Amino acid sequence: MKKKIKKAIRNYFRKLYYIFPERWRPNLLAWAIKIHPSWFKNHPKVLNKKIYYGNGILLLNIDIYKYKPVLKSYKLAIHCHIFYIDLISEFIDHLSKIPFRFDLFVSVPDKDSQQRCQIYMSKLKNAYEINIKIVPNRGRDLAPMFAEFGQQLKQYDYLVHLHSKKSIYNKGVTDGWRSYLFNSLFGSAANIQKIYSLLIENNNLGIIYPQIYHRLPYFACTWLANKSQGQKLLTRMQLPMINGYFNYPVGSMFWAKTNALMPLFDLNLKWEDFPEERGQTDGTLAHALERLLGIVPPLTGYNSVIIQDLKYPAWSSFRIDTQYLTRDIQFYKSKINKEKVKVVAFDIFDTLLVRPLLNPDHTKKIISQYLDDEYRMIFKKYRVVAETQARSSKGKDVSLNEIYVQFKNLSQLTDNQVQQIQKIEERVELASVSPRYDVIELMQFAKNIGKKIILISDMFLSREIVERMLSQHGITEWHNLYLSSETGVRKDTGELYKYMLNKEDITGREVVMIGDNERSDIQLPTDEFGIKCIHILRAADLACALPDYFKIIKSDLNQDNINNELTIGLLVRKNLNNIYGYNNSSEKFKLFSSNPYQLGYNVLGPVVSAFCQWLIEQAQTDHINELYFLAREGKLVKQIYDLWSSPQKNTPQSHYLQVSRRCVTVPAINSFEDIIDIAEKNYCENSIQNYLIERFGLILDAERWKNIYQKNLWDKDKKLIIKQKQIDHIKPLLEYLQTDILSLAQTEKQPLMTYLKKSGLFSSKSSAVVDVGYSGTIQQALNKLSIQPIHGYYFATIIPNIEGITKDIKIKGCYVNNLANLYPDSQIFARSFELEKLLSADDTQIIKYCINDDMLKGEFKNLSDRELATRPIRNALQQGAIDFVKDAVNLRKNLYFDFKPSLFIADSLYKNFCLTLRIKKNKVLENLILDDDYCGRGLVS
Repeated sequence: MKKKIKKAIRNYFRKLYYIFPERWRPNLLAWAIKIHPSWFKNHPKVLNKKIYYGNGILLLNIDIYKYKPVLKSYKLAIHCHIFYIDLISEFIDHLSKIPFRFDLFVSVPDKDSQQRCQIYMSKLKNAYEINIKIVPNRGRDLAPMFAEFGQQLKQYDYLVHLHSKKSIYNKGVTDGWRSYLFNSLFGSAANIQKIYSLLIENNNLGIIYPQIYHRLPYFACTWLANKSQGQKLLTRMQLPMINGYFNYPVGSMFWAKTNALMPLFDLNLKWEDFPEERGQTDGTLAHALERLLGIVPPLTGYNSVIIQDLKYPAWSSFRIDTQYLTRDIQFYKSKINKEKVKVVAFDIFDTLLVRPLLNPDHTKKIISQYLDDEYRMIFKKYRVVAETQARSSKGKDVSLNEIYVQFKNLSQLTDNQVQQIQKIEERVELASVSPRYDVIELMQFAKNIGKKIILISDMFLSREIVERMLSQHGITEWHNLYLSSETGVRKDTGELYKYMLNKEDITGREVVMIGDNERSDIQLPTDEFGIKCIHILRAADLACALPDYFKIIKSDLNQDNINNELTIGLLVRKNLNNIYGYNNSSEKFKLFSSNPYQLGYNVLGPVVSAFCQWLIEQAQTDHINELYFLAREGKLVKQIYDLWSSPQKNTPQSHYLQVSRRCVTVPAINSFEDIIDIAEKNYCENSIQNYLIERFGLILDAERWKNIYQKNLWDKDKKLIIKQKQIDHIKPLLEYLQTDILSLAQTEKQPLMTYLKKSGLFSSKSSAVVDVGYSGTIQQALNKLSIQPIHGYYFATIIPNIEGITKDIKIKGCYVNNLANLYPDSQIFARSFELEKLLSADDTQIIKYCINDDMLKGEFKNLSDRELATRPIRNALQQGAIDFVKDAVNLRKNLYFDFKPSLFIADSLYKNFCLTLRIKKNKVLENLILDDDYCGRGLVS
């Protein structure tokens, strides 16, 4: 009953809202959201204030959260590790603001600290049980939580963790960090209530923690020196490894549901698992656990909330927007152009050269596709093992030749067989890379100002192969090349840097290192050798930090599908390999840009090329040899089809058929039933004169109209609307005009038949038309005129077969078939008007064909000034789509012979593009104009 009343109230206010003038509505909506936020939690205006990163992670402005006070009593434990007892007053200040009951667990380093804590904490009015223990100086703040209090803390419903963070090893760089964390997690009773109620009211919410402190580098949100430890712990918990960038409570302070961290408690870590304190700044078990606090909850089905920093705002949870995207070319040049700098060293892979793969190791997936089934299984079984064993056996890094010696031993293949597989791997590696132009420009700048250029890489490929890779992309002007495969030592151990510094006879302070690996190119050379390092984000990592890309990239289907990965990889490589020139308002890093070229590349290109590959496969299955792309949307589709299909064998021939609904349906009229079939299509409010012209080509003189009005067949000033095939109000008029329409149909039929015969459509026994969709109106008319069956392939269909045609006619939809979405929540049909806009051509629309002086001619509509003004936008949009297809063709030709643009990814791109339209209009779509006179809408923007 309550639900019905609430629904009635909401409906009442919704109607009331639309009574007010349109100019008042934005303020009314803002007021309503403020007064009753729960009604609007999925409204675009509200969604726009939240930044979702997928995998259940939400960056939240906690100030806008409306909370209910926590009334029910829950078991809440707060663990405080107080190593620096001089900070006790800060703890008391924040803990005293907690407005509900809690139990307190405190770890301290000595007896004096224990006694002082007893005195201060006994005064906390809501602290029910207080347990203070002296603990060893191991494992920083996390060893006490897990090794000392773990068994007790895991009995609670909720857990808070704080500690007396000072970070005394970084010379004041992170001053203010502790205060920021304390104030974000506590600060006031109201803030505490918000956080606690968020945890309680959301069953799937596992952990809440502040955004990374603004003075910390964004690349702290990676494993850095802790990957090995993290891998071991995740393996023990039977959880998958996470690579790249990830969110976690940097500084290890948080609120959480204890169950969300239970896999960590169930490790049953002991004090002896943690190393003794020696001032380590990274690479310990505690540092790995700190990262796992953020990793484990999402992996076990819990969501995470990151409290957004409002004083130093950043929409990127990692702060990439404020620390990386703001860079310009001078940022890099100023660091290189210093007198003390003698050498500028560049990493190679993902820095100077990039791949279209999101995961570079997946080149092995492509290599395996070049092998037959037997060799593919052997390659998958032994290739990675061979590399590990070769390195272990030698005790140094190894080359590809050495890896394949071990591979031969394991696989028992012949020398010739092994050599063939190795050659395939070398060829794929060579074909997989392309230049990162901004970094090459930076290298050239460094050389021009007299710096020595060093290339340095952990890579198993030989010098010959690496030099060929560099040379084929114009990278030749460097002084020395250091490879781990050649020297036997690696960057990620520091040994290759030591080797390079000795060979060059320089100190670390005379070197600037530029690379993409956060550990081996940044942290390690800085800490161990004093090298000045500049981090360059891998395009794939930048993509994962951008919400629009992240939603596509992190789809489960991408992990094991090379076509999915390469389809996204083309977008990432194209858009995100710049190292400067971004800014927070830039269209460059937006997947769904208002730049027409980018929108063409990122959305239209994948959607159409994936459709064209489907088209090839369907046509071959159905034994269709000729494809006729229907004007006008079919013009671009045909252009893309020709580009994509030309390197492939035995693909159907393509043709462009210059027809329209008006052009083919009128000549196909043979009866009054045919007239009704055309008449009952939806028609928006417009004049009866426009309707008769657009649907039937019928132009009546004034005398004829006067006669119609006198016979009461139509009212002079009445507008026409047709919905859901309801045409009783116009049927008498159509009966009156039946003879005129049938006569006109006969007049237009012969010229159309002449054109269709010239096109070859009627001479082929296996032809199909290709169009956007949806009910096959033109296909139906063509089949009425043709003896041979004419099939149809569409982006989307809403019917199972062509009505009124007895022949065995196929009508198939690629993304949506017979109104069934073939991909989850597809928007291809639901937002078909936007797709038609994107596919629209500059061509004028054909009205009819006629024969004058024995010459076949087409009569076309004139383009309006508004339509002509959109040509530059449309040209840029189409060029972007074509360039995507060219890149896809090159990838198929040079890297992966069986690459097919992914329908799943293409549909996801279009779906997510349409979702962004709920929040913000897209300027490209707004500016494109479509002529829809046939349905009475005129020019539609």
